[in-house]
Amino acid sequence: MLLKNKVFLLGLLVWLMAIFRFFPFQPKELNYVKILILAAPLWLMPLALEIMRFELNVRWTALLLAGILAISFCLSPSILAAVLSIPWLFFALWLSWKTWQARRDNLSHLLAALFLSVGAAWAFADRLGFEAFGFDSTIVLLTAAHFHYAGFCLMLIAGWTERKSAIYGVLVGVPMVAIGISSSHLNGPPLLEVMAVTIMVAAGIWVGLLHLLLTKKMQFRAHAWLWLLAGLALISGMVLALLYGWRYYFPIPSLSIPSMYALHGTLNAIGFAAPALIAWWYAKMNINHSTDK
Repeated sequence: MLLKNKVFLLGLLVWLMAIFRFFPFQPKELNYVKILILAAPLWLMPLALEIMRFELNVRWTALLLAGILAISFCLSPSILAAVLSIPWLFFALWLSWKTWQARRDNLSHLLAALFLSVGAAWAFADRLGFEAFGFDSTIVLLTAAHFHYAGFCLMLIAGWTERKSAIYGVLVGVPMVAIGISSSHLNGPPLLEVMAVTIMVAAGIWVGLLHLLLTKKMQFRAHAWLWLLAGLALISGMVLALLYGWRYYFPIPSLSIPSMYALHGTLNAIGFAAPALIAWWYAKMNINHSTDK
């Protein structure tokens, strides 16, 4: 059972401890984004790695490096904070190489690992205080979050639905959003960002709908509820992204960037990624035995 998964539980505990470093916080503050980002390496990653069939020692190593990353995020941007984020970047790069070497036939695993490497690189830039490509610190941090969730988590989960349309949709959507935002930052045509967001939203909604359909196939009621929650949260988050992406033509003043990472970010990370990964862990692993023996 999940409560016997020691790597997951310790990661969750470290994450809860990290939250106290930022307490009190408001969802519209950047500290809240840091909390959301750290959830991925600390307690979602152990589940993902186990489903990907990585050995226990790899999962413990990943947790150790995620803990170092958590320390990095508890510090102000500096050389020290950047150095502490490097082990996580190296792990992401190693994961990409290992996935390419051993699982070339599993496109979603490979792409997820590559996206994670991009997210880890942007996390390093944030910890260094480096405004990459002229983006301000807010965009740098949000880009790190984007590639940890829309890139890594969503790509993995899309692959597990076994629908190529979902995989290719996420594959096109994730980098397109980054390109679209970069174009807008450089005073490019807003239509490019609008189209990029629309593609990403379509892919995300499709993955969400697939999870709603999966609820009919569950043998355990708890799993069905988790997939149902994940699907509804992802669809809701994508609708918000669509409304924000079309702001150039249909502006909604209340949908500011802080509002988006408070609402959209929470829906994607806590509402979708967490219950979806837990449900997939139950669906794919043998729940009758402890995985940490």
